[in-house]
Amino acid sequence: MYDIQDNPYSTLLGVIRTDSDERKTSSWRLGVIASISPLLVRLGGHLLSGADLRINPSLLGGSRAISISNASSTLGGESVSGELAGTAHWSGMLEPGDQVILLPSDDGQQFIILCKVVNA
Repeated sequence: MYDIQDNPYSTLLGVIRTDSDERKTSSWRLGVIASISPLLVRLGGHLLSGADLRINPSLLGGSRAISISNASSTLGGESVSGELAGTAHWSGMLEPGDQVILLPSDDGQQFIILCKVVNA
């Protein structure tokens, strides 16, 4: 019977795999924002969009309905109280041309935009 442990090629393959694992580079990628709406990111010669991307929502602008109950203040010597309601708007951090760090999914089909980066 043949024993795989006696196979010199098995040992060589093990050395190659170990060396390969040690030489692996980071899976992080550097992309460039091509457009905000719709969101497009250039990665090398490819343009990523839609289902290709996931993003940290704090990087995007947006709006949200807000309300403050039991608000009270003094305005011009007069006491004012009640409920305040409105919409808060904020701008996003990203603009076309910005560099972003992308992390590929396990299957390499999607990229997560983690953060914006700038030159030091």
